[in-house]
Order: sequence, then structure tokens, then C-alpha cells
Amino acid sequence: MRTYHMMPVSVVSQSCKRTATVARHFCNSYFAHDLVTVWTKRLRNAQILEPRTSAQLIMDHVISSQNVIKTLKDDNLELNPEQCNLFHKLCSKRLDRMPVQYIIKEWDFRYITLKMQPPVFIPRPETEELVDLINLHELQNKKWNESPTFLDIGCGSGAISLALLYENPQAKCIAIDKDPFAINLTKLNSQRLELSNRIKVKSLDVMN
Repeated sequence: MRTYHMMPVSVVSQSCKRTATVARHFCNSYFAHDLVTVWTKRLRNAQILEPRTSAQLIMDHVISSQNVIKTLKDDNLELNPEQCNLFHKLCSKRLDRMPVQYIIKEWDFRYITLKMQPPVFIPRPETEELVDLINLHELQNKKWNESPTFLDIGCGSGAISLALLYENPQAKCIAIDKDPFAINLTKLNSQRLELSNRIKVKSLDVMN
């Protein structure tokens, strides 16, 4: 079970700038393997959870979002100075205990990839088990000519509702949340996944 402790954005920003400057001096290599190894050690020394996974996920993000070329000598990947600097900058945020999901701005949830933005909560791994239970006992028992509609209260990033819609083409959803950031993020994710025609996202505080 992962727990995250967030620092104020201004503090993280200032700290990241200082750390990224230092980072460029303790690793002169531009090779992905070397950079991940160095930052894994640095994160582990700072007692960051899952240091190797954190560094590798950030490197994968840099590689996928930037034009990174393979060397002719081996199968390792070489970054240019700009890409290397980006990797140091993002790892510095992890060093300040910012969740990886917020750093790379996306996260895989079951069969979909969701955009992630603070302060919207990050879906927990066990939430995927909830989707399994709903599928098993509710939606997948419906006939294909039925169009069940379900309600998602406190939709957050839209993880539960969008995963269910993705896995159940006959279903529809009404998703509600009182947080405007969550509302906007669920709408964004539904559009990216081309599911916006089967979900209605509404701003509502159910406690009032």
C-alpha cells in the first residue's frame, strides 16, 4: 500500500531547481542505464519508496515523450543534454517526494491510461479489485441488449467509471464530484479515451 506525503508546490519547485543543478555534476553520463542507476541509489539513500521503479518510470516517460536515439555500440539509449536535464529535473521532484504519477502526469489503470494532475487523488492499486467485483457481480451479468447505467460518487480522475465503461461497451455512467479539478480531469480522460458519449460528469456535493 503506497502512501505519499506532499510538500507545498513552491517548496518543491525551489528544491527541485537546486537538486537538478547538483545532479548534473554527480552524473556526467548521457546513457539511460547509467542515469537510472545513479538516481536509484540517490533515491534509495533518501529513503524514497520504490527507488528503482521510480527512476525507471521517469526514464520511460522521458524516452517516450522525447526523441531518444539508440547508439550503434550497444542496446543502451543515449539522451542529449536537454533530455538528460529533463530526467534530472523530474527525478529531483521524486527526491522531494512528489508521487511519480504527478511527475509523469499519467498512470495505467487496468486497461486504460489516465492523465494525472494534483490535487486529484491517485487511484490506489486495490481500486482495480473493486472494478473486478463490479464487473463480476453486476455489469457482466447484464444481457448485451441491456444498457445499465451506474453512478460514480466522487469520481476523482474517472478511474473507476472509465475503466468500467471501457470494459463494458453497453454501459453508461453518471459521475459526480464536488471538486472542479476532479470534474475537469474526468472530462479530459473521458475525451482522451473516446468515452465521453457514454458518461455524464456533473458537479455536485452529495453532503449538502
